[in-house]
Amino acid sequence: MAKMLDFRKAKKPTLPIMLDDDLVVNVYTPSKELLEELLDSQEEIKSLRDDDDREKLNTLFDMIARILSNNRENREFEINEITKYLDARDAARLLNGYVEFVAEHSK
Repeated sequence: MAKMLDFRKAKKPTLPIMLDDDLVVNVYTPSKELLEELLDSQEEIKSLRDDDDREKLNTLFDMIARILSNNRENREFEINEITKYLDARDAARLLNGYVEFVAEHSK
């Protein structure tokens, strides 16, 4: 007989992200909904290199807020808080690192 799969005890991978000396969040892999949004926004975010479109910048920081809010510490992040820690280049770097983390754990 098969054993029960108990997801309450499953250890979920996290990506530790240090935003400043006193703030580290351990971010989980995304939900299906967040992953779909991340995939849908990739081209829009990549095109930020070409211009400084405010709407695209808002899309980037909104995505970062959602990613950071999906954490072990159950801490919610808002865009205005994130802009205190990250500029646009840092946000793009965080997003790239997160995509690599997700790809690594989806294999």
